[in-house]
Amino acid sequence: MERQERLWSLWLAWLPPLYVLSPLSLMALRSFTSLPRPVRALLGLYAMTQLLPALLAPEPLLAVGLATLRTALTAGLICVGALLADRPGSVPFPLLALGLNAVYLSALILSLLEGRDFLTARLHHPYMTTTTLGVLGAVGLWWSAFHEVRWPARLLTAFLAGGTLLLSGSRGALLAALVGLTVGALARGRWRVPTPALVLTLLAFAGLAWYGARSDFAAVSRLADLSLAGRQVIWHNVRTVIASEPFSGVGPYRLGTRLASPQSCQTFADAREELGCPAWFDDLGQPWLIAHNAALQQWSESGPVGTAGLFLLLGAVTVAAWRGRQPFALATLGGLLVTNLNDNTLLVPGVFTGELFWVLAGTQLPSLRLRSAGLHVGLTGAFLLAALSAPPLLALRPPHLSAPPALNVLYAPGTTAQTEDYTIFASLTLPPGPYLVTLNTCTVSCRAVQTRPVTSAGEPITIDARKLRLLPVDQQRLELLIFPNSGARLGVAASTAWTVRRTPAAPTTP
Repeated sequence: MERQERLWSLWLAWLPPLYVLSPLSLMALRSFTSLPRPVRALLGLYAMTQLLPALLAPEPLLAVGLATLRTALTAGLICVGALLADRPGSVPFPLLALGLNAVYLSALILSLLEGRDFLTARLHHPYMTTTTLGVLGAVGLWWSAFHEVRWPARLLTAFLAGGTLLLSGSRGALLAALVGLTVGALARGRWRVPTPALVLTLLAFAGLAWYGARSDFAAVSRLADLSLAGRQVIWHNVRTVIASEPFSGVGPYRLGTRLASPQSCQTFADAREELGCPAWFDDLGQPWLIAHNAALQQWSESGPVGTAGLFLLLGAVTVAAWRGRQPFALATLGGLLVTNLNDNTLLVPGVFTGELFWVLAGTQLPSLRLRSAGLHVGLTGAFLLAALSAPPLLALRPPHLSAPPALNVLYAPGTTAQTEDYTIFASLTLPPGPYLVTLNTCTVSCRAVQTRPVTSAGEPITIDARKLRLLPVDQQRLELLIFPNSGARLGVAASTAWTVRRTPAAPTTP
């Protein structure tokens, strides 16, 4: 057993840079029967809530297979956590900093070799997004603050993690780091007033945000930017996916098939190519295209039943961690939950964050007494669902504009012989302010063809888009949508729609 624990500890330590090894967690399912009976019952209920909606999905056989895979990966990671815990509720991850520091150093070194100017650009990694780097930086800070290891290792990791978090420019990761540090410090102090070190940390981050609003330091200046970085467009389109399959969802990992743009290709690292995606991307379904919100993601994939099952499990994990009072577990679980306000960090297989969450869940769940905590678990799950659903619900409210937008001119053909060469010309008059102008194509649900940021001074704005790639179908509905790009209400400010039909190409003359 000790040899098995050492192997899993090494696997977890090097998982941050080698997250492709995540499926090895399936091997831990052999210890599933050693979990306490209430935990096995909870995981069984969770599995049922994921598999039943899959039977009603548009691709039922594929959806059932993928739901089985995700459920097995989640259960396997929980089993890994149970194996690594010295006792129920403990978190012995002393080697975790090895893999985290490897990520930090590789990102910094590669960014320097590329000649990146950190005053104008954010940190870069070849197979991780800047947001992922920021979240991993937060994990390093939580590890340094709350893991009982020698001070030199903690200081080195804290320095590299803090630098990575800062240079990533990720606002969600910064918020998660602050929440995690606060919750962990309260747990360590037995829920007394935060320690002076925490207060100094909070003041330091507040100072960085203040400095960022007044400097040209690109990564830091983003910390004072309250825009959604285009997430309102994604949330709007995910809601159309939910409306198309309200009870079953589209199936696990299949949301990308509904969000993928026909105009450009987006990889897991956010690289874009204007020539479209290779065929195997479409065959794979582009599962890295996500809803950027945990509640929307789960509902779009598995409907209300699957969403209820996930949040019941999350409620159990949260109650177990709360009662266990383990600082690192509370900081990490709480912080990662916060990132799901505008991201999806619990999905597995993923870029380590989901794996870490469910392994930590495995260290906490065995100590939970479900019979006495059942009501608390349900209420906590309901609270988490409401809290994580709030950002899209609040952000997509119709805005209050000083004047109604006006569409002066629209040239948009209703027929086309080539869906790879479509042209639209529009002239708009918008109230002063920043906006996103999005062209959507809709069949059973909607996806963005192209999104452009514009800033209006009250004068007419011209949109001239040529050689647009539409979906290769006989008929589709196009939408021209205007979203505000600042403020609290970022829903559709104005829209117009029309139908485009594909006509046979004219025969060529010999």
